[in-house]
Amino acid sequence: MTGVPGPPPEIPALVAPASDGVPASPTGPTGVGLHSEVPGRRILMRQKGAFGDVFVVEEDGLFLLRFGSEDGADQSAIDPHVPRRVIFEYIRIAAVGPALRSDGRPFRRALVVGLGGGAWPRLILETEPRVVVDAVEVDPVVVDASRHFFALPESPRLNIIIDDAAHYVARTDVREGRYDVIFLDAFSGEDMPAQLSTPTFFKQLRHILTDDGVLMVNVALVSDRDAATIIERLTAVFPDCSWARARQEENQIVFAAKRPITTDAVRRAAIKAGVSVGFDVAKDIDRVESCLVPPAPPPPPDDPGLR
Repeated sequence: MTGVPGPPPEIPALVAPASDGVPASPTGPTGVGLHSEVPGRRILMRQKGAFGDVFVVEEDGLFLLRFGSEDGADQSAIDPHVPRRVIFEYIRIAAVGPALRSDGRPFRRALVVGLGGGAWPRLILETEPRVVVDAVEVDPVVVDASRHFFALPESPRLNIIIDDAAHYVARTDVREGRYDVIFLDAFSGEDMPAQLSTPTFFKQLRHILTDDGVLMVNVALVSDRDAATIIERLTAVFPDCSWARARQEENQIVFAAKRPITTDAVRRAAIKAGVSVGFDVAKDIDRVESCLVPPAPPPPPDDPGLR
């Protein structure tokens, strides 16, 4: 891993409008000409991944990462004309994590578990010019998709590790290091992989946090029972955690640390984070509660909330 700081990476637009106003797709890891039966949708990539097909589709002006089928849940999104635009609320809310650190020390190291399209690492590399981000992703096809379609920056401050996260955090060299912020954002379809939601895994994440470090966990609310189970396990390891519910999406971000994370601290950090990243983080938060409060139920079926 390198700790050499550098300027924020340049992120050019991925596509340029063609003469008919339809953007041309970038050259991806698969051939062109894939067909979708859905009007207004283009399949830009379909490739067999470690756990099923990985799709990138163009829809409503966005590039969308989906697993399993072209109709799968949205795992990541980017506006190819404005790559710096942060599409998902939960990614914007995850900007709160660095702002929750209270000791004033420089923010040096971040770990993201589950790369997806790389939206959170891209945001952190742009707004925190001295941070090195380690991103652990089990599926190399997802890494290829993020590079070809989602503006994953080529930066000496971004290290991509292709590995199972449960194996990675147990490595001796990793256990001897420490992270200032950890973001657990791993999904296979609509669920968090079982091995990444165990008490043992949460204890390992606690071990590799700095004393003032912050762990963030994206908990999808597709199943309120599963969400409650994950938060219950987190609370056993981080008793004084809090969560923030996205306003429109089916997500809660849990904020945990070796010290109490109060609801008031999350609200204050949301305001502080907005100054750092240049957009209003607080407006994306519907409610903030202690982890001792059961998670909010998922939205009604007619609410097309995005992951």
